[in-house]
Amino acid sequence: MGKNEEKENKLNKLCSFRSRLKKEVGTGIVDLEKHDITNVRYWISTGNYAVDSAIGGGFPCGKIIELSGEFSSGKTLLALQTIREVQKIGGLAVYMDTESAFNKEWANNLGVKTDSDSLIYVVPKNTNEVLEFMESFVRGIKEEEFDVPSLVVWDSIAGTPVVTDRSIKKNKDDDIDYTSQERMGGEMAVVLSSALRNMTADIRDTNICFFMINQLRDVVGQVYGPKKRSSGGNAKNYYASILLEISSGKNISDDNGGVVGKECKIYVRKNKVGYPFKEANFHVYFDSGIDYFSGAAETLTKNGVIEKSGGWYVYGEDKMRVSAVETKEFFDRLREDGKI
Repeated sequence: MGKNEEKENKLNKLCSFRSRLKKEVGTGIVDLEKHDITNVRYWISTGNYAVDSAIGGGFPCGKIIELSGEFSSGKTLLALQTIREVQKIGGLAVYMDTESAFNKEWANNLGVKTDSDSLIYVVPKNTNEVLEFMESFVRGIKEEEFDVPSLVVWDSIAGTPVVTDRSIKKNKDDDIDYTSQERMGGEMAVVLSSALRNMTADIRDTNICFFMINQLRDVVGQVYGPKKRSSGGNAKNYYASILLEISSGKNISDDNGGVVGKECKIYVRKNKVGYPFKEANFHVYFDSGIDYFSGAAETLTKNGVIEKSGGWYVYGEDKMRVSAVETKEFFDRLREDGKI
């Protein structure tokens, strides 16, 4: 038997073995040539070009994302702007608010359509209600056969009480049992480990982008390594496809010296849909949120679209200041030239 015949014989055996397994196992084996279940079908913009570019195109549907940061660093703001963007493309958004962080007037000012059926506002009291809602939401998406991008924001992990199986009494003479809702680090880690393990496949199959907001905590007694970490244990770090950290920097002042905004930075700690360890710098303004083009000049320079020469940005024969680069008109020109 020649080498070609031997190779062909092996391939036929492999094909026969694969067909037998598929017949016995059933839907567990997927033909990737016909159905690429790992492919991201929908992307949701964050409302800022620099952040979208750092992630790899925005937030991917069918994935779990965690955004952690200190107080007043822009976590809820970024979530609201992402809700606005998913509404623009005809998608469905859910905001689970356990921190009472939602402000209707501020959301409307950012462009979120709070009076639309495309936004569902939920106020869960504990982790049980969060998980029960997610089960109902996923089941409803499957039953109705919705084929639209969906964004579920959980604000936040650290702000959600954990319901335990213990029952306590306020007074020894009290006949009413009260369920303990103490949020303890170990309990939240156990809940998230089990919940995310069970939800991952459903989130993938229903094109849901599960966006978890978290808080940073000081690591007491830490001498070496990170001085801060997010709440909820380590399991979420494995199940999340993207881990982001947001931090705020210098204040932005107007001509009169009043503070009107601040500089912010997002660092990509983990990324399964793009390159990790990237950064995005942008400006947050208290009256209008995050501008889409803020930080674009630095990002375009890193991506090699434009060049920087001193205080000027060069594109072709033109020299521009940063104020001219970070505009809709310049981005329209880049799109016409096929640069972005």
